Amino acid sequence: MGFWNRFGFGIGPHHMQDTAGQTTGATMTALSADGQYSGGGFLFEGNTGDYARLLNDAADVGTIVDGGGKTYTFTGLVPGLYEVYTYAVNIWGVAIDTPVTIPEAVGPMTQVVTGPMPGNGFEFLVTHSIHTVDLALGDSFRIIFKQPPFEETIQCVNGFQVVPVPETETRVLVILGCLYLVIVNRSRVRLYDQEQG
Repeated sequence: MGFWNRFGFGIGPHHMQDTAGQTTGATMTALSADGQYSGGGFLFEGNTGDYARLLNDAADVGTIVDGGGKTYTFTGLVPGLYEVYTYAVNIWGVAIDTPVTIPEAVGPMTQVVTGPMPGNGFEFLVTHSIHTVDLALGDSFRIIFKQPPFEETIQCVNGFQVVPVPETETRVLVILGCLYLVIVNRSRVRLYDQEQG
């Protein structure tokens, strides 16, 4: 469950909202190498509903002739481990390699999203990349796009999803709790079978 944070064009900082729709101290800032913040939407008919809301709208990384770049910086997040989903598929349904770089990532810093848009679906490295970042208090992370000049089409940035990853201890406690419930339920079933038999 999440909350749509829709930002207009411009540098920001844009304050993000939590899953309840409340404004938080977390912000996103957008910087463009060429000072342009253009983008737009396209009615890719293969997408409907939330797929269309997310993937049919995008910022252009650069222009076909000049290329360009965009850097998005996220700050003010609660310390912890996060998975960062970056949606970067061309809105016209064209295949184009779009490198997505997060210098602060744990693991590979650059992943390449290729497209083309599948329609009403997400596919790792076709519609989006997934990076992991581990943030301490006051840390930020950047998502960087660079488009070289004279590409056949435009690289697109559709949106981001920043998802907290539960702490290992929390996951272990949840797993142990579930295991306990399974064992208790099996014991009750055996006891019931013995009483019936």
